[in-house]
Amino acid sequence: MDIRKHTPKVVATSMLLLGLLASTPAFADAPIRQAGNFGLGIGGGTYNSGLSLKYYTTGSQALQGVVGFNLRRDWIGLNLDYLFEMPALATGSVVELGWNLGPGVAVGISDYGVGAAVAGVAGLELNFNPIPIDLVLEWRPSLNVVPNVDIDLIGFTGHIRFYF
Repeated sequence: MDIRKHTPKVVATSMLLLGLLASTPAFADAPIRQAGNFGLGIGGGTYNSGLSLKYYTTGSQALQGVVGFNLRRDWIGLNLDYLFEMPALATGSVVELGWNLGPGVAVGISDYGVGAAVAGVAGLELNFNPIPIDLVLEWRPSLNVVPNVDIDLIGFTGHIRFYF
């Protein structure tokens, strides 16, 4: 399975989707970090980069997932994180500076086998409330458990998502 030949299509489709979402009417001054909000965009996880999803189950907890691919390892992967949304570090009328912590799991599949890992997530997020978009930087230390046991303490990822 050569994922590289599909890369331009995935990137173009993701950018088109974000452009369409950004052109829809925004929720004026509605906070992003509230129960029921769903974000869709692009981002990275422990094993892969691709379609990023986030759903706030409550104002203080969220589920985050990334479905995509990893060109370096030539596989398709899935990440799922359970995030505890901590109190905002700063709140303004336009931007909120928030942060979160939580555990995550990742699975990758290729022609060469399967990979699995557990991770910790510590995220710093800029939430633009008038235009419901978040911009996130995450520190993601991970422990690979399959196919080989390996620890990676220097993993960073990011996300950009539109909420509706």
